[in-house]
Amino acid sequence: FVQIIDTFQGKSLIRLEIHEGRKHIVRRMFAELEYPVERLVRTKLHTVQLGDQKPGTLRALNSAELASLYKVVQ
Repeated sequence: FVQIIDTFQGKSLIRLEIHEGRKHIVRRMFAELEYPVERLVRTKLHTVQLGDQKPGTLRALNSAELASLYKVVQ
């Protein structure tokens, strides 16, 4: 899933949903298209929404998030 959210002064804000997060895959995909990536922000990991959580911080997962993650790895 790819969606252009906004464009301004020759730059674009794009929402991209991938199902497997291998190292640098987004940067490589956009490099193939000759679009440089300035910044990446992860907003969700499977069913866990990160919201306004700051990088490097931790939070406890709720029971629904835990159950969903356990279901995926079984």
